Amino acid sequence: MTRGDERLIALLADPAGPRPGVPRDPPADEDLASLWPQAEMHGVLPAFLANARAAWPGMPSGPALETARRRLAERGAMTLFLTAESRRVTGLLNRAGVPAMVIKGAEFAGRLYASPAQRTFGDMDVLVRVADESRAVEVLTADAYRERTDDLKYEDGYGQRAFAHQKVPGTEVELHTNLVNSPTIRAGVSAAFDDIPAEPAPGGAVRPTPAGLLLIACIHGATSHGFDKLQHLCDVALAARGAAGPIDTDALRTAIERTGASMCVGWGLDLAGRTLGCGACHALRDSLRLNWPQTVSRWLMTPDLVSRAQGPRRASGSWRRQALRQLLKRRRSAS
Repeated sequence: MTRGDERLIALLADPAGPRPGVPRDPPADEDLASLWPQAEMHGVLPAFLANARAAWPGMPSGPALETARRRLAERGAMTLFLTAESRRVTGLLNRAGVPAMVIKGAEFAGRLYASPAQRTFGDMDVLVRVADESRAVEVLTADAYRERTDDLKYEDGYGQRAFAHQKVPGTEVELHTNLVNSPTIRAGVSAAFDDIPAEPAPGGAVRPTPAGLLLIACIHGATSHGFDKLQHLCDVALAARGAAGPIDTDALRTAIERTGASMCVGWGLDLAGRTLGCGACHALRDSLRLNWPQTVSRWLMTPDLVSRAQGPRRASGSWRRQALRQLLKRRRSAS
C-alpha cells in the first residue's frame, strides 16, 4: 500500500462526506481490493464506500467492490445486533439495581452517526461503579455470559473484564470500572462512572451527555489506542460537530479537570481537526483553553501517521505513540 492509498482512505473516511483532494478518477477494482480491507481495519468502511459512491458515481462494480459491499452488510448486521443486545444487557443490570452506562461502540453508533450501521464495532462496553462490579458479574453470569481471562488486558487491575455469551458465539461484553484500562496510564488519566457527564436515558438508565461522549471518545482514543484508527477521529469530530446535541463546555471543562484528560481532549480535537479538516474540532479545542503539550504532540503524531497505522508501514510510528503514552502518565501530576 502506497502513501497515496493511505491518504485516499483518510479523504474518504469522514461520515460527513468526501474531503477535497479526492482524485478525479476512481481506483481500479484490483486497487480497491487492497483499499477496502484497510478502510475496514480503520473502522471506516461504511463511510469509505458511501464517499466513494459520492465521489465517483460511475465507478464500475467489480469483484472487489462486491466483496466490500457484502462485508459492509455483515458488519452492519453485527452492529445492529450488538446495539440491541447492549440495551438488553443494561436493562438487566438496571433492574438488578446496578446503574450501568453503555460507552463507546453502541452509544457512538446510536447517537453520533446518521445510522447505527455506519459505525462498526465488535463488542459491547458497559461502565459500572467499582462498588457494583460484583453484582454486575452475577447478573451477566446468570444470563449465560462467562468470563474470559485469556488476555493480559483482562488481568486484575486493568479496570475491565470480558464476558462471552455461551449460546451466541461472538457476543461479548466488556465490563469496565474505569474508561482507562492501563494501571500506569490511570495514574495520569482516570475516568470512572461518576466522572462522566451523564443524563437520564429512556427506560430509567443513564447515558453520557454530548460532552460525555466527546470526553469518552478522546480518552478512549488516546489512552487505549493512541489514535491508531481513523474511526476514533470520526467519533471525536462528530461529537464536536454536535451530532448528539450541543456540548456544554463548562461541564466538559469540569470533567476534564476531574479526570486529568486535558491532553487526551486536546490531542483528540487537534488531530481530528487536522486529519478530517474539522473546523468544529479546532473551535472547541480553542474555546476549552486546555493545558496540554500541543507542540510536541503535533510533532509526534501527524495525520499521515494515523492513516498508515493500520497498514504495512504502521511500525514507523510505534515509538511516537509510546512517547505520547509516557506523557499521558504524567499529565495529572503536571497539571
